[in-house]
Amino acid sequence: MKEKTMIRPTKDMTKTNITREQLLALLQGDEAMRALVETIVQEVLEAEMDETLGAGKGERTGERRGYRSGHYGRKLTTRVGTLELRVPQDRGGLFRTEVFARYQRSEKALLLALAEMYVQGVSTRKVRAVTEELCGHGFSASSVSAITVQLDDELERFMRRPLTEEYAYLILDARYERVREAGVIRSRAVLVALGIDWEGRRQVLAVELAHRESTSAWRDFLIGLKQRGLAGVHLVVTDDHEGLKKAVAEVLPTALWQRCYVHFLRNALDHLPRSADRACLQELRWLYDRRDATEARADLHAWLARWQDKHAKLCLWVEANIEETFAYYRLPPAHHKHLKSTNLLERLNQEFKRRTHIVRIFTDDGNGVQDDLLMRRAMEYGKGLGVTLAQHCEVSSLTKGAVMNECQCCTSLGLPGWPSIAEELMVFRDIELARLTGARVHFLHLSTARSVELVRAAKRDGLPVTAEVTPHHLSLDETRLTTFDTVFKVNPPLRSPRDIAALREGVLDGTIDALATDHAPHPRRDKELSLDQAPPGMLGLETALGVALGVLKIDLPHLVRVMSINPARIAGIDDRHGRDVLPGAPANLVVFDPNATWQVEPEQLASKSRNTPFVGMTLRGKVRHTMFNGAFTVLDGEAQR
Repeated sequence: MKEKTMIRPTKDMTKTNITREQLLALLQGDEAMRALVETIVQEVLEAEMDETLGAGKGERTGERRGYRSGHYGRKLTTRVGTLELRVPQDRGGLFRTEVFARYQRSEKALLLALAEMYVQGVSTRKVRAVTEELCGHGFSASSVSAITVQLDDELERFMRRPLTEEYAYLILDARYERVREAGVIRSRAVLVALGIDWEGRRQVLAVELAHRESTSAWRDFLIGLKQRGLAGVHLVVTDDHEGLKKAVAEVLPTALWQRCYVHFLRNALDHLPRSADRACLQELRWLYDRRDATEARADLHAWLARWQDKHAKLCLWVEANIEETFAYYRLPPAHHKHLKSTNLLERLNQEFKRRTHIVRIFTDDGNGVQDDLLMRRAMEYGKGLGVTLAQHCEVSSLTKGAVMNECQCCTSLGLPGWPSIAEELMVFRDIELARLTGARVHFLHLSTARSVELVRAAKRDGLPVTAEVTPHHLSLDETRLTTFDTVFKVNPPLRSPRDIAALREGVLDGTIDALATDHAPHPRRDKELSLDQAPPGMLGLETALGVALGVLKIDLPHLVRVMSINPARIAGIDDRHGRDVLPGAPANLVVFDPNATWQVEPEQLASKSRNTPFVGMTLRGKVRHTMFNGAFTVLDGEAQR
């Protein structure tokens, strides 16, 4: 092994002593970089001493204020390791250095960053790896955990601070989070209060954990706010939770109560048939943009007259409850926009969820878990954490070297076959493990009739399992590989017509929860290899809607469920995706024309790859626009790059 060149500072070393060759040697490794930093810091200390004394070593000047008196050793742990320094001293004790104070300020910033990483769900193992990369040394798991105590103290001080200002408006809401208590994962209610003063300035007043969202929990929460000085509350905005309403009436009896209109419109869906036109709700939402309550009530009477015959149940419910949503009309008009709903607090709750639910679904896609015990342990942990495990079902020992479905066709072609049982064995195993552990399991891109039947039986037993299929497994069969065209090589492989029929039936009867594209672009050179060497996978994103509409006799609401609502629910992101189009909902939208026809031309696709199996096919159904966070990602059928 080549010995690294090391240079340590000496008392005779000055800024000009490092030669080009020495500098190159210093930069050869991490240890050498530490030595370089050590040299530089030593020079800083010496320069500070020169400035303090008014003269350098051996220099005679009229400004000299003292004389050196040797050095003492001092270690300084930095991002590149521990520096061994020689701190200069003077006879009169005049010398003071800022080097160590500056480092401490920098180190404090690092510690705060580590604490933030820990809070956001980064494991202590990963935190240690990050600190080793940044600092040259790592913090132990116990050290990282101890650092976070600082955050607990800061949070406690924030939540107990006196409320010295008046807050005219109070917005209250709760969400549920899973927390670890005495080694056990439990669901706890998080009660949140947002205060707004007359000038519109917002402030989080309190965030507290409660066993559940009950009248007593909310009562204690509000009493705590009053004890800290909460005063001057004119209006309280909440949802229709009975316990919360009672607590507000008891603790803040003089305040007006406003029912959040967004929650009100969501509740209205319960009184409307699923198949009904939602135009009536859109018209109802317009009431909340009127200038005053008189105008809103006049439009309400017109709305009731228009929809009474068609939706009598909804109209009866609206007439009995809508006045609870009009309290904000008593406020100054400038305040109406933000105080007719809990949207301000909803956005805060979304941030809570983003920070606390870092990952909601785990997958080992393309490489299913082969070890039975490992999968059991994963499910046990998954159950405790409330996450979903998504499994690619393939017993790899049965598929080694396989390129297509095991069938008569593969035998005649002389190609190694991929048996259905390789998928079905793992589906069966994971269903039984889900039965044992209670964990949620999602089966990725199922492809066989027996797999569908196993999932159907599991759902009849009430097990927490979900499943998906791809459009290409619903439309293409094993015979496509008779041409040896590698574009049709996928994992799992294209199956038999019998399997396709079973998959379609599973989608239509609800056994299959979702349509997923398994979109896998590959460069042309990879797909030009021989069938046994080419990687599996095909394009599927842009053609998914058209293929699904072409092969499934499915109504549009059901199609939306399996392509949007259900996938978002399974992945745990239904707070932002797969939601009804309603006021206050996130602007993540897809606009499509179910009747538009178009021909698949690879050059016209947004993907840079060309490995689509549907070349030249005419499909029905075309996406016109997509919007993410309010910005267009597809506009008039063109991807916005």
